[in-house]
Amino acid sequence: MWYDQSTMKPRSEHKKSSKHTAHSFAAKEFVYHEKNHYWYIGVGVLLLSFLFLTIQSQDYLMSAVVVAIGVAVFRLAGLKPGSRNLEVTSKGVYWGDKFIGFHQIKNFWVADINGQAHVYLDQLGFRPTLSFVIPASKIESVVTLLVNHLPHHPHRNEPVSDKLNRLLRL
Repeated sequence: MWYDQSTMKPRSEHKKSSKHTAHSFAAKEFVYHEKNHYWYIGVGVLLLSFLFLTIQSQDYLMSAVVVAIGVAVFRLAGLKPGSRNLEVTSKGVYWGDKFIGFHQIKNFWVADINGQAHVYLDQLGFRPTLSFVIPASKIESVVTLLVNHLPHHPHRNEPVSDKLNRLLRL
């Protein structure tokens, strides 16, 4: 386990390192869930049911919303994630060609999802939370580096939006 279960803190938090190294690895842009034809049939039947109910109740605006949601879901379902080079340094994080300094990140937390360590970086302002999966061989060193530069929130877990995406396999 990459964290101490009694304190819910990374093991590396207890031994902060002064060594400033960079850790580089490939990370997917988002989590992808394989979908079979039953998934498409189920979502299609569900959307058609909602569409039928909205037309029966003569709520044509909601019918348009259901159609728009259906188009969006089916378009997003086929997207495959690209791979980006991710590098965590003592100055910040390189996400592909983009650099995000530690001064632009509020905090971070690590969630254990299906045996994989997912890191979430909460950015300042209205920027989205950046998330990525750490390879098992680099968990300790990457978390140690992040703990040395950012506040760690061990009580946080997978965001509701990610849980919903995983549940619906989007």
